[in-house]
Amino acid sequence: MKKNEGSTKIDEKKKLEEAKENVFYINGNFNDFYVEGDILGEGCVGLVRRVQRVSDNMVFASKMVRTKGEEEVVANVIREFK
Repeated sequence: MKKNEGSTKIDEKKKLEEAKENVFYINGNFNDFYVEGDILGEGCVGLVRRVQRVSDNMVFASKMVRTKGEEEVVANVIREFK
């Protein structure tokens, strides 16, 4: 196994576990997958917007947080929802 393969498998497992908590990561441009709608609320770390998924037109709320890859920020946001 290559050095990065183990890390990738751990990352994928982490993402699957977090998906159970309804936390999803978007690899790439968010707007390729969702159409942003109205702002539903604001917080100190981001916005909550109405979004529509392009693939099936499902509408729901999305908390949008810019993390710039900062794992601590991601961990805090996830803890906030538990």
